[in-house]
Amino acid sequence: RKEVGISDVIVPPSSSLRNRLTFVSKMKFAVCAVVASLVPASAFVTPSSLLSRPRTAEKSSSVLKADLDPSFAGGLSGNTVEIPNFDPANYLEKADGETLKWYRAAEQKHGRICMLACLGAIAQGFVNLPDSPFQNHSCFGGLAQVWAERPLAIIQILLAISAVEVLGANVQEQTAEGGDLKWDPLGLQGTFSDEEFAAMQTRELKNGRLAMISFLGIAAQEAVTGKGVFESFTS
Repeated sequence: RKEVGISDVIVPPSSSLRNRLTFVSKMKFAVCAVVASLVPASAFVTPSSLLSRPRTAEKSSSVLKADLDPSFAGGLSGNTVEIPNFDPANYLEKADGETLKWYRAAEQKHGRICMLACLGAIAQGFVNLPDSPFQNHSCFGGLAQVWAERPLAIIQILLAISAVEVLGANVQEQTAEGGDLKWDPLGLQGTFSDEEFAAMQTRELKNGRLAMISFLGIAAQEAVTGKGVFESFTS
């Protein structure tokens, strides 16, 4: 009887690249199966514990909200229980009312732009204009191609951005709250109470903060790999 050593198990018997890749995939699946089998039994809960979980979550949420300083950032929305009173550089200590308004307007503007940018970076892999420069799946590569082949299109885009920026700045000067551009075509703001509207503002800020970090990751990934979001997923 031939004894099987460790090397006989780890090294695939075939030298074919496809066989090796298949073997590695099977090994990964086996490792995942072993790890999954080590999950403790406490992960599986009974229906009674599921019913009691909302009360526990509600109690924990109340405790976390108690850590929030209501006067933080002048009482503006966006102070969250995940990272309460977050101001590591102490920008808010010396900020007056106008400065806080400018901070909030800048944060919301960058968050909204990055939410649109992330959506565009993903949609660019699925929807393209018929013109060849606009069929590039890479964000910055496509922008460079448009600039090289259709420079007038870039000028039109810059003019449109400038017009929106000037209009937003003029509207912002007439509003008391930072980031409020008086744009509510569906009239949804009037359907919320003050508390509900503050919660909606916090959700927008949290999604905008996440989008800013996400687009930074998209830009870094494309700079390193040279591939867009769609190409990275399909490659």
